[in-house]
Amino acid sequence: MASVGLTIACAALCLLLAFVYKVRRGRSIHDALRKAGKPDRGDLHDPGVTLPALGGSDVEPLLRALMEPESCQDAGNALIPLLKRNDSSVSKALPALRTALTHPESRIRRAALSTLLALAAQHTAALELAATALDDPDRAVRAEALAGLARCGPSAALALVRGLGDPEKEIRLRSAWALCDLGSAAEPAVPGLVQVLVLPTEDEEVRCAALTALLKAGEAAVPAFIALLDHAQERVRHSAAVSLGGLGAAAGASVSKLCAALRDASPDVAAAAATALGEIETDDLEVASALYSAVKHPVPEVRRAASTALGRLGNVAGGSFRVLCEALQDPDHDVRIEILSSLGHTNIEPGLGIPILCVSLLDDDDFRCRAAAADAMAALGSHASLAIPALTLALSDPLPVVREAAARALAVAGSAQPDRALLEAASAHPDPKIRAVALRCLAWLDAPGATDASGAPAAVPPALPAVSREGPRGADRTGPVVPASVQDSPAAQEKDQGSPVRASRVPASVDRGGLPRLIASTGDSDTGAALSAIEALASLGRDAAPAVPVLIVRLAEDARPRIRQATAELLGTLGAEACAAIPVLQRALDDKNQAVRQASQGALRVLGENAGRGVRCLGAALVGPDRASRRWAAWSLAKIGAAAAESIPELVQALCDPEITVRKAAQETLVAIAAPAIEELCDALHGSDAQRASAAAETLGQMGPTAAPALPALLEAIAQTEFDIQFNAIGALARMGPHAKSAVPDLAVQLADAPSSEVRAAAADALGEIGPAAAATIPSLRIALGDPADLVRQAAARALGKTGHEPLNAVPDLIQSLGDERAVVRLWSARSLRLIGPSAKAAMSALARKLRDPEVEVQRAAAIALKTLARSSDRPPAWLEDALKTASQVLERPLRR
Repeated sequence: MASVGLTIACAALCLLLAFVYKVRRGRSIHDALRKAGKPDRGDLHDPGVTLPALGGSDVEPLLRALMEPESCQDAGNALIPLLKRNDSSVSKALPALRTALTHPESRIRRAALSTLLALAAQHTAALELAATALDDPDRAVRAEALAGLARCGPSAALALVRGLGDPEKEIRLRSAWALCDLGSAAEPAVPGLVQVLVLPTEDEEVRCAALTALLKAGEAAVPAFIALLDHAQERVRHSAAVSLGGLGAAAGASVSKLCAALRDASPDVAAAAATALGEIETDDLEVASALYSAVKHPVPEVRRAASTALGRLGNVAGGSFRVLCEALQDPDHDVRIEILSSLGHTNIEPGLGIPILCVSLLDDDDFRCRAAAADAMAALGSHASLAIPALTLALSDPLPVVREAAARALAVAGSAQPDRALLEAASAHPDPKIRAVALRCLAWLDAPGATDASGAPAAVPPALPAVSREGPRGADRTGPVVPASVQDSPAAQEKDQGSPVRASRVPASVDRGGLPRLIASTGDSDTGAALSAIEALASLGRDAAPAVPVLIVRLAEDARPRIRQATAELLGTLGAEACAAIPVLQRALDDKNQAVRQASQGALRVLGENAGRGVRCLGAALVGPDRASRRWAAWSLAKIGAAAAESIPELVQALCDPEITVRKAAQETLVAIAAPAIEELCDALHGSDAQRASAAAETLGQMGPTAAPALPALLEAIAQTEFDIQFNAIGALARMGPHAKSAVPDLAVQLADAPSSEVRAAAADALGEIGPAAAATIPSLRIALGDPADLVRQAAARALGKTGHEPLNAVPDLIQSLGDERAVVRLWSARSLRLIGPSAKAAMSALARKLRDPEVEVQRAAAIALKTLARSSDRPPAWLEDALKTASQVLERPLRR
């Protein structure tokens, strides 16, 4: 007992001390107000009590109260509206606030700081004084000052610079991001931000934030960045060069300094300077000259950056293309790729550029360089016609990526006549590589059948000559050299083993002038060249229809499975124009290669929309022995839809396929065909195969009212003893709705006598879907409310709400079902009473009791039903008003998840 008494005494003492502290905390401010002759009602924050009447002389007692730890917060809050309303009082208050900022008690300093920050937006002196709090020894005070100054906008830019020197990283970081938010208004803070960049010990995250702030300052930061290009620290120079590039055209004044930075001892700085010059995109001749020299820099990274920059600058002073072409001798393949990518953006000199690009296309030992050379030719537009021989030779490259690039360039080149004079001049070029390539192209042109009488490329190009050539690094070889690691890479294997026809990889807007050449190339002895030609044809779309006769021959006779597969896929893209290929595609369904069979089925699916023969071929494949072919045929017929009616027998047979995907696709197709398939499905219902009969009933159900002609067959099916057939047949009748009203007597029999509870429930649901036409079965449905199976009781309750508004005295039974042990039965009983309408008014009291049901869904159903029935009540009972309020509360509650 003594310990209990001691505990009570301690608690009382704590309460007393808290009360004394609260009284003392406000005593000074209240005393100050009383001395000023103002009423004191104990509420300093009520402006209607004290503050409106305060004058300039009232600042002093509040300032004195500000210096008391117990009242400083309230005094500070009282000072803010007073000083905002009386500007002359601000100058008088600032000395006291300055003194408060140096007070040893942190609470007083924070109270003074809050007051100053509230005035900072209107008074510069208050802002400058608040900025001194960034030197406060208390981290919390400094953080509060920083947050308040950040809200002051551009006027606080210089004040925020103080935070950049804070010993705490978090304060420095927040200061930098606050300056970043100011954007171009942060110009006064540029020197301070620069100091952050040059500080060797600064945290990298803070440096990044300061750098971002300088970039957002825009042109105002350019002089600072220019000065930093001479800094002793490499990382500072690198950041300055990168930042100048990020500013783009706004950094135009830094061009001369960036040109000098190309000679920086650090390759990273030099590369960043070259990239920045490309981003600035100036036409200054000094820039072009400096980049020309940087292209020969000993470090590959600098050469790459300079090459990219020259490509962005275009043909400055007519020299970029020539310099880039000379730089294609670079030993670093990444540099050559960058140069080739840049060449398409410069003004071409055909006499020099085309031969050089041809050398890269045919002789470079890196396949990426060869592909980049072909893409550069395509980017050169009409000039690409000068390289038709070399591009044709490139169709034999061992890697698909190069063949595709060459096909794209050929499509751009069209059927223009190659410039023989240019090739002859190149054959005498002092560079042996250019001479070799020119001779190979001339040999191609001079081959029998290479050109027609006008000199344009012939419809049937000659076989590609196997000419020995010298590689770009002096190695003799007879074909493009590809590293084994590249040839065997997963990407390359996927490229070669995947679908050969990839029309999206070739521009859609190709010229048809090269069509004869592409058609003939589909029979090339080199598989890569033939596939490239087929891909190019696919890019033409329906314009490639003249190729159908040749493609039929390829599909029927070519010994290479990949060519047959690509040909079949291409025929599928041509639509009705390829109907002549249907017999060959049909034979290809028996091809030994599965990919060819699938490609043929896909083509027949497309062609089946235009010709019945394609549908019949797919129907035959649907019941064939090959599982993959059946699956593909079923999917193809499903895509064809209603036009696949000629394959109805095969589709019905496929309803029993072991593969579920085939069964589902066959059912989907039969539903799309609809009426023409009903007779075949009815025959299946009468057949001896129980699985097929059940699937046929389910398919008829998917057709809905459209399957009404099958009603007699379905009535016979529901009398069978096989559960699946019976259940699916009743489900089909339910989906027919009122159209199945003649089935009501049979459904009533199943409701009463079926041994399976699932069948009885399905019969009840079917009667409900038939609607008022099944009103005669209401007595049977009332009896079913007492069925031992909750599934049947639920279905019966659901059906009684759908059989019309006069349910023949079913209301008492539904009222009784509101007390069912199963929540779902209670739920549907309440919903059905709502659907019955005014005739169910006798159920209102039972529904009111269900507002407290353990299940939320039952409560909501009862609430909705009660509100519906109450609207039709002429003389509502006295208790109804309270029940309706409860119902509204139930409906307003959120559903539990």
